[in-house]
Amino acid sequence: DLEMPEVGGQELIRDVKARESDAEIIVETCHNESEVIIDVMKNGVYDYLIKPIDLNELLLKVQRAVETAYLKKVHRASEKERTIRLENQLNWLKWMHERSQSGAFDKTAKEKALFYNLRTSLTQGSGFGQLISVLLFILESAQQNGDKYEIDKNIMDMVRENTYTASRIIDSLNEIDILLGQEIKTEEMTAADVRNILQEAMKEAEDSQKHHDNHIVISENKESFKELLLNCNADQLKRAIKELLLNAMKFSPKGTTISLLLSHNAGKLNINVLNEVKATRDLGNGKTAEGGIPLEYQNLVFEPFFRLEHSVFENFDTLDIGMGLNIVRTIVEKLGGSIAASNVRDYTDWKLQEGRLLVDFEVQLPLLNEAKSGQTAATSSSSR
Repeated sequence: DLEMPEVGGQELIRDVKARESDAEIIVETCHNESEVIIDVMKNGVYDYLIKPIDLNELLLKVQRAVETAYLKKVHRASEKERTIRLENQLNWLKWMHERSQSGAFDKTAKEKALFYNLRTSLTQGSGFGQLISVLLFILESAQQNGDKYEIDKNIMDMVRENTYTASRIIDSLNEIDILLGQEIKTEEMTAADVRNILQEAMKEAEDSQKHHDNHIVISENKESFKELLLNCNADQLKRAIKELLLNAMKFSPKGTTISLLLSHNAGKLNINVLNEVKATRDLGNGKTAEGGIPLEYQNLVFEPFFRLEHSVFENFDTLDIGMGLNIVRTIVEKLGGSIAASNVRDYTDWKLQEGRLLVDFEVQLPLLNEAKSGQTAATSSSSR
């Protein structure tokens, strides 16, 4: 309101805009003079309402202001994501140019692109990167003894271990290549069948932990699940959900619970994997960023070889080359569905004023029918 007892409306508008330039402000006042209205609108307010105010009109204005604010936020995130993509592409072009100028790179363009994308992922942790480092060390330290070289046993053990890991990576890439090039055969099943598949994926994911630091719970079964039909592939869906659960366990603090929810709404079967994450992410040099998956990265995380964090997860027997979420998206889309990632706040714990930060991966699969009741089977309680 332009007329408030503690502070003037114009002053408050300027202060809010100075703090957050994109804030959507709605002014209500009894002033209907054109010069006052023009002066206020110059400050970038969203709308100007003259008293007496119709409640329905106010609700409509607020709703539109919220939608406008959300669209601006999405647009900013999209612009930031586009910048990140361009920076990555420029780095790639610069690297390729330097390699071609030096004459050290004469492979096909496809091989160049693949090698560049793999370069970051495969030089971290065990595998190709460590294998190359060990081989370089051997070249420098091996002692010639006649027509043979003497190599330390520990070094040779490292060569053997990393050769095995590199071989697994190649096998994994071949498997991914086959998946990308083939159609997935589906069969009709019920949502109850899907829940059984989720339970199998749960068990396999938990068994993949060398130390059981995290616990997975699944939402309760519903009688209506038996009436919901969809086309799906049990093995591929289990593979995708297991990958999402492994991803959740890797980035969850020890001792936290991961939730696996099954629900249906508007002709879709929804599968949600939610895990708690730290509120901030350490960038090094004393810098931090928003934890979980910030809005500008919520599409990028599904790109091949993209890794938001470059950690090595010793508690899991996985390769961690940055292809897991890309495989999940490929499977889900081949099943006719979609997948999205987002950060959500959980305020159910009254002791935590800021709430818990959760990452939510939501898979949506099309239903062939809806339950007769037509009601949403959203679930929040958990059972084994």
